[in-house]
Amino acid sequence: QDVRALSNTADALAKKSALHAAVVLTEDLDGASPAQFAAQYYQEQYQKGSTGFLVLINNETGEDHVYTSGACSLYLEDAAIDLAVAQATPMLVEGKFRQGIERLLELGSLMPELVYDSAGILSREQHDGFLAAAQELNDKTKKRCGVLLVHSIEISEEQELQDAMRAYADLQREQLEMDRLLVVAVNDTCCAVSGTD
Repeated sequence: QDVRALSNTADALAKKSALHAAVVLTEDLDGASPAQFAAQYYQEQYQKGSTGFLVLINNETGEDHVYTSGACSLYLEDAAIDLAVAQATPMLVEGKFRQGIERLLELGSLMPELVYDSAGILSREQHDGFLAAAQELNDKTKKRCGVLLVHSIEISEEQELQDAMRAYADLQREQLEMDRLLVVAVNDTCCAVSGTD
């Protein structure tokens, strides 16, 4: 039940913020430091440089770790991570794993909305610039408009890239609860807008 509930929390976070959120509990770091183990595990699960974070509950040495990647490494500051770990640690020590992990997953709520860099290619300055432009557009149009950057999208053999992009943009706009969404597939050099009037 705890695993299912935490998976649902991570899935909801992924849909709301277009980022990867993962939790690993282990009693064997295989000779690596907590930071090395978390980084390697994240990069094996997700594309390198993608936006997300991984919570490592380390029962071998007791030193837990939060690994950040992409835009999460730009916006999840050390002070916020340290506070979340400090608040979660007593729960974890008492065996209240679900509550402790939920507190750590709350870090995802600190990520800005409207600009979602799942490809992890924007600098903090670029990200902030897009955020300001998106906020200005939202204020002007009174609509919720945003941008999603991804590495690439999967397409079936029967689909054309542009048709697949449009379908993907529609799905992402719905999940992110946007009125309009520009999706850019960086590796495919293709984009689509969903929700235009």
